Amino acid sequence: MLEDVREEATPIFCSVMGQILVSLEPLPCTALTVMQQHFLLPSDCDEVERVVCPLDPLLTGTTNFEIPVHPLHASFYDFLTDKSWSMTFFIDVSLAKRDLAFASFGILKHQLRFNICSLESSYLPNAAIPDLEERVKLYILAELSYSCRFWGTHVNSMSVELLLVEEVKAFFDDERLLFWLEVISLLKVVVGAVATLSCIADWLAVSC
Repeated sequence: MLEDVREEATPIFCSVMGQILVSLEPLPCTALTVMQQHFLLPSDCDEVERVVCPLDPLLTGTTNFEIPVHPLHASFYDFLTDKSWSMTFFIDVSLAKRDLAFASFGILKHQLRFNICSLESSYLPNAAIPDLEERVKLYILAELSYSCRFWGTHVNSMSVELLLVEEVKAFFDDERLLFWLEVISLLKVVVGAVATLSCIADWLAVSC
């Protein structure tokens, strides 16, 4: 019976911890949970909490789910990503990065929208909107901010595969591209977006 429970729990642990370890910026449990729903193999909505909560000595953000989760010691990463040490709890970094690439596209597909911060006028520059910072915090959730800034990095770190190529092409073929550019402007990371587009162009060239 205990062995059955362990066999069921181990993939869940590896999925959640893999997400935490390879995220390019620590995310709170709430954001991690939303992103998990967009993995190729989505998880139950409470799986992140089930994995994170018992690991209070090893992780931050285990009691306050708005605090970003990350390992307290670098040795925890080393342990989990070395199969000779972690054995059945081994984290395959390449698979975790793949999950985050697809999750980022899922977030962009479901959360991006026109005039995301409900601005009254599109003619005013961002600097002229007095409450813009508060609106950004309210409307651009942590998982969307993360996905907008890092989807290109995750894709560029992956080898070319058909499903991922289709996601990238679909992103450029519809209005999400324009909505993404709006968010990038609101987050003040336009320079990073230029680098992202350049990397993705190179990645797509390889796929063709």
